[in-house]
Amino acid sequence: MTETFQTRSERYDLDTVRAIVGSTKHAILNVSTEGVLVQGELLGIGEGDNLTLTLQVLVRDRWRPMPVEGRVVRVDDRGAAIHYRDAARTWERLLRRLGEGQAATA
Repeated sequence: MTETFQTRSERYDLDTVRAIVGSTKHAILNVSTEGVLVQGELLGIGEGDNLTLTLQVLVRDRWRPMPVEGRVVRVDDRGAAIHYRDAARTWERLLRRLGEGQAATA
């Protein structure tokens, strides 16, 4: 039985966040408090698989890594939807990283 996943969270299109799965960089189509939609095919990874991806966050002109545990909940022609294992903690860390760049200009 396939589990259906539908996010209710607001989605963001951020140029300051990208993803690395394995050794491949992927553009992020959108990110939310519950997960991320990465563009492109994840070789050898399918719906229902658990994985660790690295979100790279642009802070003060440097890409900073943020490892994230997740589960692939959908794969289609746009890419792969990955649900964070610990959504609240992941989102807090992402906002903190994004905020590092803002603190320098405030």
